[in-house]
Formats: sequence, structure tokens, C-alpha cells
Amino acid sequence: MSVAGRNTTSFAGNAKGAASSVSYYQRQYFNASSAVERLQERYDRLKEKCQPFLQALEHFPKLVEVFVKKVKELFSIKEA
Repeated sequence: MSVAGRNTTSFAGNAKGAASSVSYYQRQYFNASSAVERLQERYDRLKEKCQPFLQALEHFPKLVEVFVKKVKELFSIKEA
């Protein structure tokens, strides 16, 4: 086989290999993309379920401050 013939065959083989590589990476991308979408949906559902707890956490420091103030008052009354 001539050098030109080998180069043409080699090029055709590389083109097929590249096409299969592109196909492989497209599948990998779509699989990863759909996995990310599923995780985002699960995260959103979990966040929705936890919303009352998250709101309570926002108010918790205020409640602790009031509680500590009341406890200090009780101890100061007891000492007096």
C-alpha cells in the first residue's frame, strides 16, 4: 500500500474514533446533566420540607437572648 493510501486509511480510522469519542462524551454529559437536575429537584423538595425548621433557626438567637435575660433576672431576684 502506498504512503497516501495508508494516510487515507489512518485518517478515516481517526475520524471514526473521533466520532465515537464525541458520542461517548455527549452521553456522559447528558447523564451528568440529568443527574444534576435530579439532585437539584431533590434539594428543592428537601428545602421545602425543612422550611419551617429554617425559619425557626432564624428566630432562635432572639429566643435564646430572651431566655438568658429571664434566667439572669431570676438569679438576680434570688440573690437579692
